[in-house]
Amino acid sequence: MNKPIVLSKVSLTYSPVEDRMRMTGRISESEMMVFWLTLRLSQKLVRAVSDFIEKASSIPPGSDPELVLSFQQSAAMVRKEPSDPVVAGGDTKSSLVERIDITQRKDVVLLNFFIPGGGSAQLSLSVQNARQWLGILRTQYQAAGWPMDVWPAWIAGATDKRDPVGTSRSVH
Repeated sequence: MNKPIVLSKVSLTYSPVEDRMRMTGRISESEMMVFWLTLRLSQKLVRAVSDFIEKASSIPPGSDPELVLSFQQSAAMVRKEPSDPVVAGGDTKSSLVERIDITQRKDVVLLNFFIPGGGSAQLSLSVQNARQWLGILRTQYQAAGWPMDVWPAWIAGATDKRDPVGTSRSVH
């Protein structure tokens, strides 16, 4: 198997024409790649990244976990610094993601996106970046009109008022 491509920054946008999430990833300063995510794979990502955040978050004994997670999510979204989206040129390689492998470690989640031909791309997210990325993905879900039942309750109040629906956002 080939060594995975390492993504340093990604932007997510919903494409109504494709009815898919478009994840544009930066490989190097001058090299980008576009990954298309189906609803099925996006739901897998939501579950896995939410699970990672829940396990990695410290919840004080005797406190309401939903409330603490919602507060931590809001704080992460407020701390997100604006950045330019990753923009792909006309000659950028594009692939439909076939499967995603998720590896959870104590303070990092590794997302491996497998593409046709045996290649893969890897995105590593800290807890803070995972929270921000999940918030961005939720905004794009809303833009898509995709089913929201996969989302944990703690993220709803934390993200619904933060970003306007339909915007492209990035996370490093």
